[in-house]
Amino acid sequence: MTPGFAALETYLARQDEDGAVRKTRRSFAGVWLIYDVVDTLAGGIEHARDWMPHSASVTLVATHLVLIACGIQLVRDRQPFVWGLIAVGARFVETYEYGLNDFYYYVLMMLLLAHGDGGPFEKGKKPLWVRHALLAQLGWVYFATAVLKLNADWLSGGQLFARTEYLVRGFDWPYPSFVRHAFQSAHFCAILAYVAVIGELLLAFVLLARRPYWLGVVLVAGIHGFAMVVTNVWFFSVSNIVAVTLLLPRGTRLSGSSSL
Repeated sequence: MTPGFAALETYLARQDEDGAVRKTRRSFAGVWLIYDVVDTLAGGIEHARDWMPHSASVTLVATHLVLIACGIQLVRDRQPFVWGLIAVGARFVETYEYGLNDFYYYVLMMLLLAHGDGGPFEKGKKPLWVRHALLAQLGWVYFATAVLKLNADWLSGGQLFARTEYLVRGFDWPYPSFVRHAFQSAHFCAILAYVAVIGELLLAFVLLARRPYWLGVVLVAGIHGFAMVVTNVWFFSVSNIVAVTLLLPRGTRLSGSSSL
């Protein structure tokens, strides 16, 4: 066996000793279980895909029921590989009904989380590569979103101004008066736009380096705390706060790991 393959085999055999992937999977599933229950009862996606009065989609209703069943089993930590893959398939069906970016994000995250206990061939194990892959996936998300913001439309602050005005005019969003006044300033919005790009790039590098923990938590809480309160982005924000907080190692190295 060549040294490269031997090193790969050794790496794949390493275990995630503190069980961070399992904790993340249960918490992540819990967040999305709440989302699916709320969406099913409120008919959010049903109305979003077609604003005119129409009969409910039988496919969408069935998909939501499957997702709720999967969420319950994943929170209970019962057969996570099986229920995780079923959830991935059901979410794919939901993307066919309504192509929301958050659903594709869920598919990629849950596909990896489902392998956190070794899958059908290494049942009971906790492969470290799954944790590494999840951190790399999250790092890519923040790097890509930061790069996509490197345009005049975002950096001018116009997107933040438009978003906050939409929430005020469409939903009477309860910004304090000083906040509403601040977002009327193009200069203020532009500063926040630059801060957002810098924060996302920093978080991407922290996740890819897998350190330092404290900076990753501060950045993810700041980025998504702002997103929830100011731009009304909730479930995606909570999902990422949970994932980064639980997956990012608290020491200088992941348990049982060393660089490949």
